[in-house]
Amino acid sequence: MRIVCVEDDVGLRNVVIDTLQYLEPDARINVFASSDDLLSAFDSVDFDLVLLDVRIPGEMNGTALAKHLRDAGYAGVMALMSAFPRPPLDILEPIDCEWLSKPIDLDTLDGLIMKVYAQPPPN
Repeated sequence: MRIVCVEDDVGLRNVVIDTLQYLEPDARINVFASSDDLLSAFDSVDFDLVLLDVRIPGEMNGTALAKHLRDAGYAGVMALMSAFPRPPLDILEPIDCEWLSKPIDLDTLDGLIMKVYAQPPPN
C-alpha cells in the first residue's frame, strides 16, 4: 500500500505514521510538511491513501489540495484531518473526502485502510 500524509505538526505526524506502520507494516509512507512539498515531489497520483491536514502551509490548504488531486485524476481514498469541526457536506462531497477529527484513533485509521482494500482495482 502506498500512503501519502501531509501534516505540518511533527508530533502528530509521527503518531499518525507510527499508527499506520503498526496497522500496515509493509506500507510505503511518503510524508510531507506542506502542500508545496507534495506538489513538487509527485508528477503522478499513484498512491492508495492520502491523508491531508486541513491547515497546512503552502500555496494550498488541505481542502484545496484535495480538490487539486481529484482534478489531477486521483480516485483513491482520501481524508482531511483537523481538530476543527467537520465542514458541511457540500464541501466534502464534491472532493469525495473522509473527515478525520484529531486526535485520530487507531480504529479510524484502520477503517480507512480497510476502505482502500475494499475498492475495486484501477483499470
